Amino acid sequence: MAEDRIRILLAVDGSDQAFEAARYVSQLFAPNRIDVVLFHVTPKIPESFWDIDEDPELMLKEAALGVSEHPQEKEIQQLMERARQLFLDRGVPEDLVKAKIQERQVGIARDIIYESERDYQAVVLGRWGMSLLKDFLWGSIADKLLGRLTHVPLCVVGGTPHVGKILVGLDASEGAMRAVDYVGTMVSAYL
Repeated sequence: MAEDRIRILLAVDGSDQAFEAARYVSQLFAPNRIDVVLFHVTPKIPESFWDIDEDPELMLKEAALGVSEHPQEKEIQQLMERARQLFLDRGVPEDLVKAKIQERQVGIARDIIYESERDYQAVVLGRWGMSLLKDFLWGSIADKLLGRLTHVPLCVVGGTPHVGKILVGLDASEGAMRAVDYVGTMVSAYL
């Protein structure tokens, strides 16, 4: 039965949208047909913060920013556990719901793309991330993935969707036909 499982990379950033994407995916697939990896990329700390012992002023900045404690790390771990529990509550076997947190290597979107090359059938993420202003100014991770992720389907979840209806943008391109094929695969995995 393992070959019939759909392996999903679920990009999680700590936002409500990421949790809604996890909720949606947990309800979309039959529990015995999914293998999911909750994936989070943490930003690197600037190198200047590693030289704090040499500069008392930097020590004060560290204390003010809470750099040494990584306050978002705890929030991310809590969200990952809540998202993981969604799948477990639906009956997905514990060993098929994994959480993976890694430090940013080349950029969040590119790190997601690199991870997606490890035998996933789809990448899923929320439409907006933690910072709407940053997304507006520099582009969201979803926007970046839409333009760069070509080897695997990308599902962008917006709002709080209900399972049962799927909208597919369609034209006469080969990519659109692949999207329709993938939606058929998703629907069959729901049954």
